[in-house]
Amino acid sequence: MKNYVFNNVDSFEQKLNYSLAAVGSIIILYGFTASIVLCNVVTLLGGAIAYKYFSNNSFNKLVKNNLYNLIKTNGYYKLEEDKLIYRPEIYYTFTDKYLEIKIRLDGSNHRDDYLQLENLLEDLFVMECVSKEQINGFMIYKLDRTSTNRLSITEIKRLQGDFIPINSKLQWNFRKCPHALISGVTGKGKTYFLAYLIKSFLLLKADIKILDPKISDLSYLENLFKDCVASSPNHIAKILRETVEKMNSRYEQFKKLSSYRFGKDYKDYGYKPVVIIFDEMAAFMASVDKKLSKEVNDYMAEIVMKGRQAGIFMILTTQRPDADVIKTNIRDQLGLRIALGEMSKTAYSMIFGSDFNDLELNNNAPGNGYIFIDGITTKPVRFQSPYFEQDYNFVRDLIKTRRGH
Repeated sequence: MKNYVFNNVDSFEQKLNYSLAAVGSIIILYGFTASIVLCNVVTLLGGAIAYKYFSNNSFNKLVKNNLYNLIKTNGYYKLEEDKLIYRPEIYYTFTDKYLEIKIRLDGSNHRDDYLQLENLLEDLFVMECVSKEQINGFMIYKLDRTSTNRLSITEIKRLQGDFIPINSKLQWNFRKCPHALISGVTGKGKTYFLAYLIKSFLLLKADIKILDPKISDLSYLENLFKDCVASSPNHIAKILRETVEKMNSRYEQFKKLSSYRFGKDYKDYGYKPVVIIFDEMAAFMASVDKKLSKEVNDYMAEIVMKGRQAGIFMILTTQRPDADVIKTNIRDQLGLRIALGEMSKTAYSMIFGSDFNDLELNNNAPGNGYIFIDGITTKPVRFQSPYFEQDYNFVRDLIKTRRGH
């Protein structure tokens, strides 16, 4: 369906849909007089065609009315002596999956408003704005019409390839989009999301190393991951140093393989991924001297810069990724970025970049936030992290998962 907001004349697509609706209605009538078997088939076909028309027509009216209200409420028009002097040129197109809204950048004093409409459109249509771009004098917004289902950690029982599902729409391909940053204030779901990632990587048979300087919930997992959970500063530095050595050793081993080819990576050579989860980095940086802080940052920088091809991945968490906690050269290389809970403009800028410091969550319940996946989303989008049922036992599930693999 395609239309101009101020045009009351039916478009070609509308006329076509009127015809389809009429055909659908005729088919329904014919279905009642046909044989019983043929009647059921034909009636269903006619009903489907008619339903599509009426459904599209209803949505078309909703879009037009909402855009009228947007223009009226925000004063995007000009009247002089009750005569309309100016109104914006707005078009829209939609499919079953997307609603696309085009606004001409006509040189009016509303130009800056037209460039920043994504939040208003999301609230207006209760849809996620998945992209915005400026093309040929138009600002084009693309909204996702499909619903997103939140995942339960108990639903994740088997994973294949290099994908970890985030919800029913988004997946994180850590092999192509390596390393992650998870940020958010206390109580908004960081630890639960980490638990979900730990189970997911366990299903993918990864070697998991956990760095927990606050000696919180994750440190308990030392009973499961022997010698791979560290809490003391020196032990944390030791695991990072050994991981860097393993990474460099892998590169040397790759070159000696008869199957070595330019551009191949760890999986092509049959190596397992190694995942380092560094929880609450700020707590670590606040507890060590400058020498150890620099040493750890150097190890992390080397892993983040070189780790992907060797199959070494880092997941960092902190309440706020200040430059003195996570160096800019490290933060810029993190392909998956998540902010859980409502955060300040400064925090959003540090996580997603200064272009996205005006994000508004409007739902501060645990597990709600914004996510950016390099190469998948063009901007941070709202999401809900996987949830845990009340009677879910994480440790017991991990034990069961390890036994199954």
